[in-house]
Amino acid sequence: MSPSKLCLEGARVLVVEGHDDTLELNRILLAHRGAEVRVAGTAEAALDLMRSWPPDAVVTDLRLPGMSAFELVAKAWAPGRDRVPVVGTSTDVRPQARADALGRGICAYLTKPVEPDDLCSAVAWAVGRPARRHTTAGEPGR
Repeated sequence: MSPSKLCLEGARVLVVEGHDDTLELNRILLAHRGAEVRVAGTAEAALDLMRSWPPDAVVTDLRLPGMSAFELVAKAWAPGRDRVPVVGTSTDVRPQARADALGRGICAYLTKPVEPDDLCSAVAWAVGRPARRHTTAGEPGR
């Protein structure tokens, strides 16, 4: 399946982003590919939303206002909860930052600005759908 035709039909995706423009862009992009998308501007708001609307995957900026994305992951994966896959986005291009994020449970690390096809492929991979292989910047963790 070509990346521009990648289908996320029915996948429940929570986007967590502190910048309204990026939040809206990611929401529109994923919804256009068929995902059911909810959004949160903070990790705290994301946790509240996850209690009533469990997502299949979370896409989060790794530098959130207030609670960090890593704290979000730890709380979302608390005992008794499903381990929802998390795709992290960041402006940090250092290999060590990527390795740290993947080592802390992020299943895919994408550097900003994120290409639309890379975002959709990472989400598809996270929810277990067929997707093309990523470039180095967007390759899922193994």
